[in-house]
Amino acid sequence: MVIAVLVTATILVALLIQEFQKQPLINYSKFGFSFSFPSASTIAEEGNESGGTIHCLYESKKESIAIAWWTVEPMSQADVEMVLEDAISNMTIAFEGSNITIEGAGGEISKGEKMSRLACSHQMVYQGVRLEILANSHLTNEVFLVAGVWYCNITHRRFVLLVRSDSSEEIAFREFQRLADSFTCH
Repeated sequence: MVIAVLVTATILVALLIQEFQKQPLINYSKFGFSFSFPSASTIAEEGNESGGTIHCLYESKKESIAIAWWTVEPMSQADVEMVLEDAISNMTIAFEGSNITIEGAGGEISKGEKMSRLACSHQMVYQGVRLEILANSHLTNEVFLVAGVWYCNITHRRFVLLVRSDSSEEIAFREFQRLADSFTCH
């Protein structure tokens, strides 16, 4: 029985990934940076060259991305890691409300290990988070988040990339990697 459930879940994730890969991408280019996102998405933006946010909700409404940027004084890698911690804290707080519980009563926040990679030739620190969301002491949803932060010493801006998936951790990480690979900050 357990094996059948695991096989079914694996097949569903594979089908979702295939569906993602079929979606045509369009390029967003404004405020001095660019990235690609699925064409059948709703995008909202607020800001200017100095700072702002972009939210992109995918057509499925199960995945979304958010990008934030600020012009800042030069940052050390330790500062970048502190911004990552703040971003993850703010993401988990955003999910807490009067009728849902993340921690306590069996809910859980699981943070993955911090990793690093290059983003636009800058060192990015990123981390995945899994949230178990409970309503009335029953698991209602798992949400997978990936957050990444880097400082661009050319434009003097700090960037935060956030990806949310209600589908799977694998989709959240794949979409995060795709977003980071498509991003140019100068």
